[in-house]
Amino acid sequence: MIRIEIADLLFATLRPGYDYGANVPVSPELIFHWIAEVKSIAAKSIICVLNDQHLKLYGGLPAGLLQAYTVMQVSKSGMRLRWIIRGRRSRAVS
Repeated sequence: MIRIEIADLLFATLRPGYDYGANVPVSPELIFHWIAEVKSIAAKSIICVLNDQHLKLYGGLPAGLLQAYTVMQVSKSGMRLRWIIRGRRSRAVS
């Protein structure tokens, strides 16, 4: 579910496949559905803030969650992508 925080400017959502604390692996289908939802609202940027523990839940993807965003052409559609992994330096893709 995507919430409008500031109309036409800022949206918020849980990470793809968030399950209220169960922390189980997330299927690629759930991730692709989440990406389609984000694209449908014409978001211009994604800021992904996760730690390594949560990134491991996306091991079902060949290259992981962050690469899936790029493969699904998030950045190629004009959307900017920035991820912050707690305990590491952040990285931007544009």
